[in-house]
Amino acid sequence: MKLLLFDFVYCSAMSVPNDSVLFSKPLIIGASVSADWASLSPGKRLAHRHVEKPQVKVIARGGQTGASVLGLVNSRDLEDRSIIIGLDLFFWDSARGNLESAFKKLQFLVSEAERLKIPLLIGDIPELAPGFQPLRDALNERLRLFQAASPVVRIIPLESLYVQILRDGHLDIRGRRYTFFDLVPDGLHIGDVASDFLADVVYETLRPSESSSEVTA
Repeated sequence: MKLLLFDFVYCSAMSVPNDSVLFSKPLIIGASVSADWASLSPGKRLAHRHVEKPQVKVIARGGQTGASVLGLVNSRDLEDRSIIIGLDLFFWDSARGNLESAFKKLQFLVSEAERLKIPLLIGDIPELAPGFQPLRDALNERLRLFQAASPVVRIIPLESLYVQILRDGHLDIRGRRYTFFDLVPDGLHIGDVASDFLADVVYETLRPSESSSEVTA
């Protein structure tokens, strides 16, 4: 069975600038994956694909909740940014977060992105630690509501990809077959192959009609 990533992706009506502008000054926020733990982050890889010397700003803390990380972000951090990418922003909130605090700070981020008219991409939360992520469903549901309510919010479909790899036991990427532990060696942090692939997923989240990325199951 062949699945195009477009099947998973919401496409808003917001106008997205050309790639050299879009990826010129990204803000990457989140936990360890965003902080380049074990591999360069997908957002940073994407910026370097499209811009020779992107001005990347990273606000990421391994093992920290999105509410904590967003507490470090203020309007000045956002003022000159071209895009915001939070691939793993709320992963730890699903395990031990404060939902109201997370949603309040996310509302601030959404409002600022709307004011600046820049895309805000946030990864939904796969069940990487069954039994230890009691807030995951509530967070994913709220993320979908933010997406539905705002033209700048796009959800990166990590949960769908994780469900697919669990169901089929692998993903075929560019003609090669990879198991989950090929892509995520320690079960939590992505390696180079997965990071490069997720850069494609992030790009298709923005431009589904233009990307040729494909997953074969």
